[in-house]
Amino acid sequence: MATDPGAPAAAREAPARAALDQLIGVRGRRVMVTGAASGLGLAIARALVSCGARVMLCDVDADGLDRALQSLD
Repeated sequence: MATDPGAPAAAREAPARAALDQLIGVRGRRVMVTGAASGLGLAIARALVSCGARVMLCDVDADGLDRALQSLD
């Protein structure tokens, strides 16, 4: 399914969140994401949080991890 690249991020990400939630049913589950301070790890963490998962973030970059945690609040 293609989405309008000019659409707000939340609108573009909604189909992916719905597919992820339906595929693995993460709502209420505990999930650990490694490499979560930036990039793909942070994107996965955001998607899991938006699907209702309880997410633990792990990374060797402590400062980046603090910034990632703040961005998820």
